[in-house]
Amino acid sequence: MRIRANFLVLGLILCAGLAHGQAPDHSRNGYWWLKQTRSLKLGWVVGFVDGSEAVRTGVTGACPEQASSWVQTTAQDESAAKVCNNNQDLNRFKPPNATYGQVIDGLDHFYADYRNKTMTLAPATFYVYLELSGAPQSALDDYARNVRQPTVNVNQ
Repeated sequence: MRIRANFLVLGLILCAGLAHGQAPDHSRNGYWWLKQTRSLKLGWVVGFVDGSEAVRTGVTGACPEQASSWVQTTAQDESAAKVCNNNQDLNRFKPPNATYGQVIDGLDHFYADYRNKTMTLAPATFYVYLELSGAPQSALDDYARNVRQPTVNVNQ
């Protein structure tokens, strides 16, 4: 009987450890970013830029194909492709004409503001994309305010 109890306790400890290991990781924010080495930051930025380019290329590549099924002439296809390629939501995924180091420096600067530290990396990187692309300060402030809003809880 004592051996069964020991196995039961051991099984519960293992299950608790496995359950704890399955918790989602929401820590990829400014606090996490500022603790990383320059080389890890470089790897993250290279992966993000490549991924965002792949998303944008895939979506914009499908856009003219979809538009061509709606219209008959080449001029209309070109017009539809132009509208599709100028879509602001798609342009969010377009990396700026900047170096990886500039994106890293932009994220470091962005996360230096205490109000931005709880923001996860993807929206912070899109903010840096906007900034490096020459967006006006008012647009940057609006974007940051809108992204920060869900993280603020005044009731607690």
